[in-house]
Amino acid sequence: MRRLLLASVVLGGLAGVAASVEAHEYWLMPGRFTAAPGERISIAHRVGAGWPGESLPRDPARVRRFTLIDTQGERPIAGAAGADPAGSVLLRSPGLAIAVYHSSASPLVLDAAAFESYLREEGLERIVAQRAAAGASAQPGRERFVRHAKALIAVGDASADAGPFDRPVGLDLELVPQTDPRRLAGGGSLAVRLLHLGQPLAGVLVKAIPQAAGEARVERRSDADGRVVLPLPSAGVWLVNAVHMVEAPAGSDADWQSLWSSLTLELPARRAADRAIGTVPATAGGDERVELWVDLADPAAATGDERRRRRAAEQARVAGRVGELGGEVTAVLRHARHALVVRIAADKVGELRRVPGVVRVAPTHRLHPPGLMRAPAASAPGLMRAPAP
Repeated sequence: MRRLLLASVVLGGLAGVAASVEAHEYWLMPGRFTAAPGERISIAHRVGAGWPGESLPRDPARVRRFTLIDTQGERPIAGAAGADPAGSVLLRSPGLAIAVYHSSASPLVLDAAAFESYLREEGLERIVAQRAAAGASAQPGRERFVRHAKALIAVGDASADAGPFDRPVGLDLELVPQTDPRRLAGGGSLAVRLLHLGQPLAGVLVKAIPQAAGEARVERRSDADGRVVLPLPSAGVWLVNAVHMVEAPAGSDADWQSLWSSLTLELPARRAADRAIGTVPATAGGDERVELWVDLADPAAATGDERRRRRAAEQARVAGRVGELGGEVTAVLRHARHALVVRIAADKVGELRRVPGVVRVAPTHRLHPPGLMRAPAASAPGLMRAPAP
């Protein structure tokens, strides 16, 4: 439900504006999400209740950090005061570059009803309960808010090493992607971790909002490891957002401090060759069976034996779901690639793509690289051939 917040607010670079505003995400919007090394792209700041948002001019007083990180390190995103877009940067290395923004704190005062509505809409029922326990539910909400935003830019060929995109960059509240979006052609499961001061944050509402009109947003809560798997149904630009609230620092003239984190990225369109064999459309003939690669999300922060154990468990879980869909696992990749090879009815591929943990589904073209282990007729639990449908 939309809400009007009648307040004196500061929205990122808009200082001291008295306004009626709606719930506001804050995100970075590159001029394009795919470019070649040596190209210069713009990075805009946007704010709004989802797309398209309003572009904000650069305000140096609000910028604590505005940089680009790639395989060669971190450097500032240049821009003049008042510039809109807020900055531009020359892309250097192939892979996934990360645009990063961290704002200074800004005040916001809302009447009690608006504040309570805002808390519920952002999944902050914990704060609602704390206010009720303190007998403060009827009091205005006095908060400071801080913006943390990232955007992923694919530089060069998609086969290039992604670089450090899946590592934290040191924001107070940070959405850290665990899945390379270049591998989610046409849509797929995007895994992210939510960190607060570098530690996993559980129970927080994470939203994925599509830029494309007509697509529904996706919402999930972070688990004990701060992890969320978001089943994004289509290609295009997505805005991932989360909000966390803590008590405001002493002497700040506020009761609460809200930390906002966003991540913008683009999933590429599916290749024509993939569409032609019916790997995705649910309208394909049900009698046709297709053989597919099924790439799985890698276990977060796991190495060595623990990583292998988690991979095996995840493969077994997904293989069980494949069997429920009437398909069979014909091969397992356990080393260089965390994947299964699956044979399944074409009209079940859409359901397969929505299985949690599946990040990409693509045709095999019957090419099986080194490291592929053909699944025997009776293999590990969950990796056995499924019974015929």
